[in-house]
Amino acid sequence: MSEEATVVTITGSFGIVQIEEARTRLQDALASHRQVVLDLSTADGIDLAGLQLVCAVHRAALEAGVKFSLSLPIRSFLADCARIAGFSSLVACDDGGTTCLWTEAAADIVGEDAND
Repeated sequence: MSEEATVVTITGSFGIVQIEEARTRLQDALASHRQVVLDLSTADGIDLAGLQLVCAVHRAALEAGVKFSLSLPIRSFLADCARIAGFSSLVACDDGGTTCLWTEAAADIVGEDAND
């Protein structure tokens, strides 16, 4: 397993239509690297399937001992979608939620982007 972090970039819409390709890319990254960063900076949309995939990959990373994170800053529409879907109030991670990507603390790390 490579010690070097790898970045998986999602461009355009991140939803049900793109899930299979994204899942495969993220699983491959988790299998071969100790650090994986999901870059959604060029994503222009996300749906519930995309949010659920992010959580599933995060849980798989925790189980595998792989560090998984979102690239920062998190675009405001992503944080808004997670909050509206109820993800920011969940404590669903196996570690009691201390590293949950969608907690209010994580949602506060939102960058200013002119496109939102």
